[in-house]
Amino acid sequence: MFRGVGDKNPRWKGGIQKSSGYILLLMPDYPRATKRGLVPEHIFIAEKALGKTLPDKAEVHHLNGIRDDNRKENLIVCQDRAFHLLLHTRQRAIEATGNPKLRHCSECGQWLPLGDFGHKNDGRERTNRCKPCVKKVSFEWRNKDRESYNASVREKRKNNKEHFKKLDADRYQRRKMEKISILTAV
Repeated sequence: MFRGVGDKNPRWKGGIQKSSGYILLLMPDYPRATKRGLVPEHIFIAEKALGKTLPDKAEVHHLNGIRDDNRKENLIVCQDRAFHLLLHTRQRAIEATGNPKLRHCSECGQWLPLGDFGHKNDGRERTNRCKPCVKKVSFEWRNKDRESYNASVREKRKNNKEHFKKLDADRYQRRKMEKISILTAV
């Protein structure tokens, strides 16, 4: 039985769908449409407000965090993903402490100024742990590594002792044989 396509289908909802909380519009001819012809409504509204298409790396941020609230005053166009994530980070800091300049340490759970966070090995990128936690974790890893290193050294020494005992026994046997051969030769 043929039910019809588009608005002729009894389950037609005006070309509007929801996915992961976002409203998707059926617009197959739109430049940013997916293979199925769907366009996120917040992107369509932001582009309509700007009067042009968004750059490829641009993202649209919902100010109040509600994904289906696509009012113009609730949308912020971000230049790239890094800026979008920065907005989310600052929003979480404001909700937790009232200060957008604080960051959350993933290890101890404290909210601290950005300067109190450690750097990764290259020195450019900050970690998500505060400096005391970075020291604590690196100390634990160093001690863990030191223990495994010491265990391997002990194992090598033990193997070396057995090896040298065997060598010494071989040498003793050789010397004994040499003495015997010298005595028998004379």
